[in-house]
Amino acid sequence: MPELKDIKGLGAKSLQKLEEVGITSIEQLAGIDPAELSALTGWHKTKCEQYIQDAKNLSIEAIIPLKTAAQVDAERQSRVQYFSCGASDVDRILGGGVETDCILGVAGHLGSGKTNFCFTTGVHCIAAGRKVVYIETEPGIFRFSRVQEIAKHREIDIKPEDFLVVEARVIDNHPEKLLLAYDRVEKAVQQGMDVGLVCVDSFAAPLRSYYTGRQSLPERSKMIARHMSKLQQLAAKHNLAVILTDQVMSSPVADQATQARMEAIYGTQKVPVLGDTLLHSVTIWLALERRGKQKWRAVAFDAPHLPIGDAYYCIGPAGIQDL
Repeated sequence: MPELKDIKGLGAKSLQKLEEVGITSIEQLAGIDPAELSALTGWHKTKCEQYIQDAKNLSIEAIIPLKTAAQVDAERQSRVQYFSCGASDVDRILGGGVETDCILGVAGHLGSGKTNFCFTTGVHCIAAGRKVVYIETEPGIFRFSRVQEIAKHREIDIKPEDFLVVEARVIDNHPEKLLLAYDRVEKAVQQGMDVGLVCVDSFAAPLRSYYTGRQSLPERSKMIARHMSKLQQLAAKHNLAVILTDQVMSSPVADQATQARMEAIYGTQKVPVLGDTLLHSVTIWLALERRGKQKWRAVAFDAPHLPIGDAYYCIGPAGIQDL
């Protein structure tokens, strides 16, 4: 990869100036706007345009490589792992389980099994030799005794240090603190911790609590975009899986045509909350709903590589499990 010093006309003083304004790599210089660079450095805009163009000419092939579809597919297949959610039929509609380098949205009403889904997938992540970070946003949801029960019934040995927790009292219903939790995971990985799964349970709680009223929706959408950007980078950079649990709401229009349309789109007549910014940022969506005393249904209703599919499961001592 070329360096800043390789750009014609950039001497020691110019390089020092770039460093002072936070530009330390040729990629940063190639990606900045000329007007912004001019404002930061005090250089004439024409000079900035030339430096930026030279940076692009030297580095564009390294920064933005073009690969064949076969190369991309082979690289992904060699890298991605799948962690079972506990029920083989639900794993099937997910394409093999909860996959790394991916964000899975799990939406469902009260009692649909969202937290048990996180716990059971976490146990299987540990069985695969990687650690779990569970970010609790609603007080009292995380119960290690339940995780241990699931592991015991699945004959999987887990240690307390394999299942790390950020408590709800730390997040304190504040979206900015939830962002810091992702940074904490990033730091742990950089220090050598092999995190395979991050669960945010629930993702909706702090955002709905902090942003109230229709007038706050634009700001909430911006905050959701910040969260999703960080989580996407975390999943891709460290080949880990992210599960976000989301609440649902009934459609305000109750006519049969609207209900049928909602079920066709979301798998159920319940709509995931937080709006389009979240819906479009999640890689795969899974809807969970209770269908009887000991029967639940899962619907994979949106994925770039999977058809819409449904599966039935139950919740027992071993967590999410086959009927």
